[in-house]
Amino acid sequence: MCMYHFFVTHLRMPMLKIHRLWHGRYLAEHLARPKKNTVSVKREDLAIFDDVPWIKDNNLKPISAFFGVTPPRSIMPPHRDPSSDPKVIEKGFIYHPWALNIPLTCDIGSRMLWHRVRPGAITRLEGEGHSPYNNIRVPFADPKDLVEMASMCLDRPALVNTFEWHSVANDTDDTRLIFSMRFDPLMTLPQAASLFST
Repeated sequence: MCMYHFFVTHLRMPMLKIHRLWHGRYLAEHLARPKKNTVSVKREDLAIFDDVPWIKDNNLKPISAFFGVTPPRSIMPPHRDPSSDPKVIEKGFIYHPWALNIPLTCDIGSRMLWHRVRPGAITRLEGEGHSPYNNIRVPFADPKDLVEMASMCLDRPALVNTFEWHSVANDTDDTRLIFSMRFDPLMTLPQAASLFST
């Protein structure tokens, strides 16, 4: 059975520092390009995690992060997340297996959904014109070719499966804002869940 998410409410997050990053540096970038639904975080800004005990204790290295913005009454189309390594990206679509997603605004009323491709369906949209990841090539799927398998409300920090097709549906009148981060070394979601549950 596929694991789709794992809540990590027992891990302390540097919430004040993340909010300061958004309001002090990245909100202006988003307002300048409001149609982009992600704002990439610069590597040097990941230093706010340098002193977080569960990261240091598990020898994890934050390698990439972004702020995800889903406007009211909108959908982020089904996609799979790429690796953040430019050398890997050059070789094609290599999927990152999981991310740590932290809600920055109340997520009640919006859902992250996971999908499987219907048997026989192969329709795909791809390329930077469809990418929410600042022109990194991201594979997208046509929703009619997919079947919903699971969903969750990101009302607290969670490890989420980004290897499977996933989307976000914001059915509220508020903007959904999250902070999403990837780590090295690369591992599966069950391995990460096991690591973070100890």
